[in-house]
Amino acid sequence: MAIQPPKSTALEPVTEDEVQALNPTRKTLHQNIIGKLRPLPFQYRWAVWHEKHSESTNYGDRLYPLHDDVADIATFYRIYNNYPWGKIKVRDTVHIFRRETKPVWEDPQNLKGGCWTFRVPKSKSQAFFHEVAILCMANEFQAAVQSGMFYSHTSHNPAC
Repeated sequence: MAIQPPKSTALEPVTEDEVQALNPTRKTLHQNIIGKLRPLPFQYRWAVWHEKHSESTNYGDRLYPLHDDVADIATFYRIYNNYPWGKIKVRDTVHIFRRETKPVWEDPQNLKGGCWTFRVPKSKSQAFFHEVAILCMANEFQAAVQSGMFYSHTSHNPAC
């Protein structure tokens, strides 16, 4: 059977619906597969907190929960990808702790706790926080970080 040449040499715009009807795209197949998969669960459930810097002496008044049940990697990325990282003010802090642990020293889980401080170039701080957060929640960094971690946009951290 001979291939027929096109009747017109001009390119005509094709709508997305027409493309989908003729040939399902890789994106559609990918969405179908991902939609059927269950997100990978974490061993522990996590909570994400935002601490707004203020002159208040009551530390608990500065803490705001962003999400109180991060149970799987999909939930983490929904929060992480939609967080306005560029709007974090100097001395504001984002904390990720196990769900049952509040990011205060007085919490029973933190009585024998400590603090890790990393000096990272400002241009790499968000990527570094992302990597450490994933390692922590996936229990790859668990031996070093027992109950939580935080990201602070400051030149030093006097809390430690």
